[in-house]
Amino acid sequence: MANLKGSIFYNWSNKSYNFSLSEYTSEWLHFCDFWDGINDRFDTLFQQFESDTLPLNLMENIIFEITQLITVISHENNTSFYFRCRWDPEGNEIYIKIQKTHILNELKKLSDFIQQSHDQNLELECDL
Repeated sequence: MANLKGSIFYNWSNKSYNFSLSEYTSEWLHFCDFWDGINDRFDTLFQQFESDTLPLNLMENIIFEITQLITVISHENNTSFYFRCRWDPEGNEIYIKIQKTHILNELKKLSDFIQQSHDQNLELECDL
């Protein structure tokens, strides 16, 4: 299997205050261009394998976007998603499969974590 990397969201002043997104959900968010859409709409630079700050003034927008994505996924007939996450050194495509319920659960937890951070006035670092 590919060397997959999850995403971690944390506060610089208290790194024990964090939330980890699984490798599969993190890869899926990049595959479906979630972060590219965020970058286009809000003039940010969230990129895979990079870290960037999620400021307080953007958190409600991100929560809204996550909620919209949850709604779209909830109405999908699929019970799982099978997608290409990258290529191996020989150029062969690597695919992974993730259950829809897993994505939905993690996105809800991420949204809740960002909301909690916003309520506590804590900016987050997003290590995607």
